[in-house]
Amino acid sequence: MPAMSIDSLPTGGGLLALFLSEQQSLTAVERFSAYHDESNGHGQERYYRNLLPVREPLPGEQFAFEVDLDRCSGCKACVTACHSLNGLDDDETWRSVGLLHDPAQKRMQQTVTTACHHCADPACANGCPTLAYEKDPVTGIVKHLDDQCFGCQYCLLKCPYDVPQYSKKRGIVRKCDMCVGRLRAGEAPACVQACPTQAIRIVLVETKTIGLDPDKSFGLAGTPDPAYTKPTTRYVSKHGLQPALQPVDAHQIRPEHAHMPLVFMLVASQMAAGFWIFHALRTMTRFVGASGPSTGSGTALTPLQHPEFPITESIGLALVFLSLGLSLLHLGRPMLAWKAFLGWRRSWLSREVIAFGGLAGTASLTLLLSLIKWFNSVFPPIDPGLFSKPALALSCLAGTSLMCLAVLYASAMVYRDTPRPLWATRLTLWRFSLSAILCGGAVYFILTGWKLILFILPVTLLVKLALEARVLNHREDDDPNPLWKAAQLITNQLGRIWRLRVTLGLIGGAGLPLLMASGIVSGSGLAIWALFITLLIAAGELLERYLFFTTGIAPRMPGGR
Repeated sequence: MPAMSIDSLPTGGGLLALFLSEQQSLTAVERFSAYHDESNGHGQERYYRNLLPVREPLPGEQFAFEVDLDRCSGCKACVTACHSLNGLDDDETWRSVGLLHDPAQKRMQQTVTTACHHCADPACANGCPTLAYEKDPVTGIVKHLDDQCFGCQYCLLKCPYDVPQYSKKRGIVRKCDMCVGRLRAGEAPACVQACPTQAIRIVLVETKTIGLDPDKSFGLAGTPDPAYTKPTTRYVSKHGLQPALQPVDAHQIRPEHAHMPLVFMLVASQMAAGFWIFHALRTMTRFVGASGPSTGSGTALTPLQHPEFPITESIGLALVFLSLGLSLLHLGRPMLAWKAFLGWRRSWLSREVIAFGGLAGTASLTLLLSLIKWFNSVFPPIDPGLFSKPALALSCLAGTSLMCLAVLYASAMVYRDTPRPLWATRLTLWRFSLSAILCGGAVYFILTGWKLILFILPVTLLVKLALEARVLNHREDDDPNPLWKAAQLITNQLGRIWRLRVTLGLIGGAGLPLLMASGIVSGSGLAIWALFITLLIAAGELLERYLFFTTGIAPRMPGGR
């Protein structure tokens, strides 16, 4: 309904008089239908042409939606028309209708219709690794190129307005394109033409003005910060945009999508990164003469076929390719995974893929040099000594470590470069790095028995738990912001998962390592205890990453999905 005050209700008859008054007037949809019946087709063209600009955009201008809040009745005719014309799936919608109200005085409510805002600086296009989005240089419409999309769904995380929608049966993302085909033919978009109160129309806006002051025409209560993408939709009202209003669903708390393939991929990739960093540190300390257990001296926890066989490097490379394989499970069209690097100029997801490729290359080269060295020790030498030089092996190992750091940084920036408050902080990089130390160190300890790791794990685990628990400081916030919702989820709906995560972490990352370091746990069962520690730590980190996604509350428009 349009904004309505209780003071405007009829007096003298109470609620009965109100219902009688409503029965004597036509609804917006009935008036719209009556107009079409009476016009008999004449004048309809002029009616719809009034909802479109009279000319094409000039340089520096673009098309945009304009929503008259005073006219919007919340009938959802725009939602139905968009769904029917574009042939959307049953659970797919490109336009939604929300409701604002005054939580303090409870004297006003306002319906809001929203779709893609065709932003001046679209986050979906900036984050897409396959360049599947383009902003038309003439109209300014942000279009999605279905053939270019491989269904990574990163644009869903980047867009603060919940606009792109993933189609599971097609394996791609789709979104509103302002019915560009109808615009070319001089017809209004489906939502504009279907609105019985003419609450939606297409207007021309200056993109420079939008960039200088995005709040001027988009300062709607309960909406994400417009400075992030500079949306072009204009919300107008003769009463002005009411800052006291709040979405009626502002206090609704529901977990976000878990993205389970990403949960496993991130833990595996950070395990691989930490493993290689520990291997590089231990190898370099041994090279400069530092004391430490030797793999060939029988101190390793697993039997080796030959003292020089590079089983450590082999497992490290297997972890890298395991991560790459898990990443494909999140794609709707994995056969197009080769396109992931195309957006490297703007997309951190593309940069993460490139860093992973570099890590796979340097790790493979490191393993190859170790295999050549092992082969020369068992069979007649196959090289004149070039590949056996320590400097070359250490250089490859150093390059592998640098690529591990690049992977960790790029992975963190993938999530920091989103509008979700829980992710858009430096703590994301710290959490990912500490996960690498925990998981990678635990696996490396199984192979080498490097006791220094037993002292590193407890400190790392306690620091990481402290960082994860910082969101609980927002439990008493006055406004229902995303961090408050995350704290409520961890405390209530997801409380059991959070407590289990803490328990597994404390036992596997702190308790058992300290027991082993003190010598209480030793002997032939050392390898079994080390494996048990690794499993507990990995399980705890998987639960932590599950909470990372489900509590990463996204900002949304009123009534957003």
